[in-house]
Amino acid sequence: MATFYDKNNNLHKLAQVFFDLNQTYKARGDHDLSIQYLAKTMSINKKLNDTTLLIRILFDKISSFENSFELDSALVTAFYAFNISSNFNSRELSAKSLFHIVT
Repeated sequence: MATFYDKNNNLHKLAQVFFDLNQTYKARGDHDLSIQYLAKTMSINKKLNDTTLLIRILFDKISSFENSFELDSALVTAFYAFNISSNFNSRELSAKSLFHIVT
């Protein structure tokens, strides 16, 4: 699918496929491939400037930080996600960010 979206220059779908692959490899415990696909997602999102995708990327990073017991990094990233989601006027994403801040 990635080659199809890349060939058709559909960056939104390509970023989504890479993000999903990141999640899949993370769930399988293959953190190296997970990081590679997250980096590809982030690279595409620099061009897209998709706020929702950026917040999803941040939540993914928060999860990784929490699993690695890097709680300070998780907290800083959660505050960043909260600021963005608040400016984006998304109550759901703001609440999810606050959950990571309080817990």
